[in-house]
Formats: sequence, structure tokens, C-alpha cells
Amino acid sequence: MKKKRIRAICCLAAVTLILVMGVGAEKALAYFTTYASAGGRVQLALGFTQTETGDDVRDWTKHISIGNTGDQDCYVRVKVFAGEKYLNYLEYSQEGEEHWRLEDGYWYYDRILAPQETTEELLVVLNRNKVEAGMDAEEKAEDFNVIVVQEYTPVCHDSAGNPYADWNLAVSGGETRNADGSAAGF
Repeated sequence: MKKKRIRAICCLAAVTLILVMGVGAEKALAYFTTYASAGGRVQLALGFTQTETGDDVRDWTKHISIGNTGDQDCYVRVKVFAGEKYLNYLEYSQEGEEHWRLEDGYWYYDRILAPQETTEELLVVLNRNKVEAGMDAEEKAEDFNVIVVQEYTPVCHDSAGNPYADWNLAVSGGETRNADGSAAGF
């Protein structure tokens, strides 16, 4: 009889221990799934656009072309500066199809520039005959520079999926932002 009693107490203790461990295991499992962390490294490539200006000078003509050296499509535009004395003597032309258009002081390339693609040339000629005819006998031609500033913007898409250029985007701290500071979506 004593053996039966000891056996019953041991079985009751074992069942109690199993129940207590089962209730505690749920909390322990919740702790480990909530606060678990993993290590390692994954390289994330967002892809950035980069361009390179080609401006060759031959026979008083500056040959301007822009190449997309990045890995995303982009739109490009250029602005040409010269000294005030020579600005009125600059003449613009294009080789091949006419994809450059003048608008608000910038020359816009009207096609999307794919990676590793280059624009057609925009030619800026300083008409020497007009320069010499426009100067007084006391004035003389001086050294000058024709400066080309090129800009690019990634191709954005509207809600219908149509591509457009947003020239108000700015890169700040590695993020592309709209002019008002909000995050830009491509």
C-alpha cells in the first residue's frame, strides 16, 4: 500500500512538472521568436545615373554630347555660357536628327538616354566674322571660354506609367528628393 501511495505521488508530481514546463515553454518560445536576430551582410544596389560630357572643339565649333555612364535611364539638358562680349555671336546647330530643343535657356535632349548611350551632338559655333565686324577698331578679340553645364535627372513615371523628366529632383545624402524635400518615387 505504501508503494502505491509513493507511485501515485510520483506520477502526480511528474504530471505537474510536465504541465508547468509546458506553460513556461510557451513564454520562452515567445521570447526567442520576438527577440531573435540574425547576422550577415547583403549588398543592395539601388542603381544610380551618371553622365559624362564630351565637348570637343574644332574650327571654332564646340561639339557637345552627353553620355550616360550609369545604370539607369535618364533625361539630359545643357546650358551654354560665354562672356557677355561673345554671347550674341554664338550659333547653335545639330548633326543628324534634331533632338535638341531650346527652352528657358537650356538645351533639352528630347529622348530618354539609356545606359551606355550618347546623345547626338549639339554644335556651338562662334561666328568669327560677326565678332570682328561687331568690334570697334580700338577693341580687340580676347581669350574666352564657352562653358557647358550639363544636368541629368532619372526617368520618373506617372500613375499611368508614362515617363517624364522632373528637373526639380535633388540628391541629398544619397537619397533623391523633390524640390519640396519629400522623397521622390521612380
